[in-house]
Amino acid sequence: MRTLWGEIAYQLGGVEGYRMLEEEDRTGVAPGSDVLKELFDRFSPALVLIDEWVAFLRNLYGEEGLPAGTFDQNLTFAQALTEAAKRSPRALVVASLPASDAEVGGGGGREALLRLQNVFGRLESVWQPATQDETYEIVRRRLFQPLSAEGYRVRDAVVREYVRYYREHRGEFPSEVLEPRYEERMRLAYPIHPELFDRLYEDWATLEGFQRTRGVLRLLASVVYTLWVRGDTSP
Repeated sequence: MRTLWGEIAYQLGGVEGYRMLEEEDRTGVAPGSDVLKELFDRFSPALVLIDEWVAFLRNLYGEEGLPAGTFDQNLTFAQALTEAAKRSPRALVVASLPASDAEVGGGGGREALLRLQNVFGRLESVWQPATQDETYEIVRRRLFQPLSAEGYRVRDAVVREYVRYYREHRGEFPSEVLEPRYEERMRLAYPIHPELFDRLYEDWATLEGFQRTRGVLRLLASVVYTLWVRGDTSP
């Protein structure tokens, strides 16, 4: 396989699927939506997941004669792929696109992102990875093992200690920390305080170049490691 469409055809239908696009793969010419729909219909249900598409395309920008096809042919394929998926009842295309200029990578990357946004903008259903509260669970699963029965007991004791402290010093903290909802947020975020999440996701996430998911995980992993090495057992 030389091209993205040749690789997709092979992954969906093996040798038989690849034969349907062999000529287009060999010549680097993007297939039309009709043949892609036929591919989907024959080997459906089909789920096509494409990550780092912009990074792939920016390497083709301004280049000719590459086995993967030209920049324009690959964007023609993107349009044909989305149209074929729309017409095929049991096919779905999911692609991730960068959310910031820091992840785009130069003029070729910006052009690729703009063109892909235009292609998907006609048919897209935008999906946001997680709400802010849901990130608590995501980060905890990446950094910590699931809580045991003893872990839940410790968690509730820690939350009660914070609630007690906030009530005794109510004049020093925002009123929201005394609400039942905030107590529930502390349980959801445990063993990380929700205020730290708020600062990371509301303040740090606005900084140029800060990657919300990877940046938060790397920072918190470093903090957790330091506390673990120190043997810190404070609430």
